[in-house]
Amino acid sequence: MLKRILFAFTLTLMLTAYSSLAHALTTGAPDVAECGACHKLNIDEAASLLAVEKFNAKVVSVKPAQILGLWEVTLEQTNPQDASVRTVTAYMDFGKKMLVEARMTPLSSLGGNVKIDISKIPSKDALILGNPKAKHKVFIFTDPDCPYCRKFHAEAVKIAKDFKDIAFYIVLFPLDIHPGAYDKALAINCEKSVKLLEDAFEGKTLEAAKCDSKKTIDANLAAGKNLGISGTPAIVFPDGTLNSGTLPYDAFIKMFDRLMKTKYSEKLEKK
Repeated sequence: MLKRILFAFTLTLMLTAYSSLAHALTTGAPDVAECGACHKLNIDEAASLLAVEKFNAKVVSVKPAQILGLWEVTLEQTNPQDASVRTVTAYMDFGKKMLVEARMTPLSSLGGNVKIDISKIPSKDALILGNPKAKHKVFIFTDPDCPYCRKFHAEAVKIAKDFKDIAFYIVLFPLDIHPGAYDKALAINCEKSVKLLEDAFEGKTLEAAKCDSKKTIDANLAAGKNLGISGTPAIVFPDGTLNSGTLPYDAFIKMFDRLMKTKYSEKLEKK
């Protein structure tokens, strides 16, 4: 149902956005920020318009989009079958009648149809969880203030302990919706410390960054944007398959087996 709502009036919305942009270019209309001063949409109103409670979803942010005449609405949706969470970015027109998702991903697919180029992931300064010499590298784009990142991190710790062939490379990716996350990412990156990341997840106060790591964090953000990543956690499997959102331990291992042709699930059955 949510998918059908997000697809509704897609063509009309695209034409509306195109017309708005064309009007701005030809008439010198106000820019996005100025339009946002007149047109209002907050999280509660967006949630009401989308009836998110019916779809196990919630609105986490609303802001003017880069295209004139549109709002950028970020939602998080939980799959009741396996508790996985995906982030959805959608665009609503200023008239609050049209909606389209930036990229459609079936809830049941666990991200299996989306692939990215892992060579473009900035892994040089990533935090490593698990055996650095592990055969399989899994990349996680993580925000220190993201509750779903904290949830998957706990699963990743157990996975790395149980499966020595899997290591997690954590790319710090602070989101705009978490104002304090950027400074925390700077501090964590300076120390290259998984423990500091875990302290942040637990709500502990971190000391200010002891080095200038802005270049690294900004590079992470730019790379993520270029790869189409807008939410966290974003889990990238060794073959480039992207899963947007957290995964429980068993679901991760089963997905890993399916993608990498391994038989790690047999270990689960013996527990």
